Amino acid sequence: VVEEQFNFEVNEISWNNTSDLFYLTNGLGCVHILS
Repeated sequence: VVEEQFNFEVNEISWNNTSDLFYLTNGLGCVHILS
C-alpha cells in the first residue's frame, strides 16, 4: 500500500474492471488515470 497526497480536490474514485487502472475525478471535472 502506498499513500499519496494529491494537490487537488478528489471527488470520485474507482478501479476499472481488471483493477489495473485507478480513476480520479477532480473539482474541475477532469479525470485522472493512475496505472
